[in-house]
Amino acid sequence: MCECRKPAAGMVMQAARELDIDVARSYVVGDRWGDMELARAAGTGSVLLSSGYATGRETRADGAAAAGHVADTLASAAAWIIADLRRTSA
Repeated sequence: MCECRKPAAGMVMQAARELDIDVARSYVVGDRWGDMELARAAGTGSVLLSSGYATGRETRADGAAAAGHVADTLASAAAWIIADLRRTSA
């Protein structure tokens, strides 16, 4: 599998190098379990949008891709990320 395709973290790591992004303080927000697997592979936080393909309430049989948080909307995901960054920076 190419490291540039989800759930591999190649594109995230390339962006981190090129744009000087702190991956440890970053988040992947997505609507599929593959997005949560990407977050785990890259070492970022994760927010699953329950309004997307994955409901956020379902469980994976292999348990591989648990979301750090489940949000109903992109706006509530952003609000949670801001609050989480404040909690972890304090």
